[in-house]
Amino acid sequence: MNLAGWLKSIENFPSTLAIGRYNHIMAITRQIVADRIGSFLQNQLSLAELVDWAESAIMDEEFESDVVRDVVATLGVADMRAFGLTWEECQRILRDLGFAARVEIAATH
Repeated sequence: MNLAGWLKSIENFPSTLAIGRYNHIMAITRQIVADRIGSFLQNQLSLAELVDWAESAIMDEEFESDVVRDVVATLGVADMRAFGLTWEECQRILRDLGFAARVEIAATH
């Protein structure tokens, strides 16, 4: 294929700039936040990692709703409390998002 043919074939593809804009438009949803909290509760994500994610999200991202934004803001300051993020706080936050936490006990061996 010659250069003119190749240019013609890609003219309908979004530009890199447009792709970047589409990626930025994707809002943080209730599900994304619930998944992050779930990862934290399952020890797959540390409190510091959860707080770092929340702080970055508050500064750089869009949110599905005001409730989601408020929850992420709360997570962003969770490291300022003396004892971190409690189970009760996680339950309340998940309820605010329309989810419920469930505990499952499993053998480790």
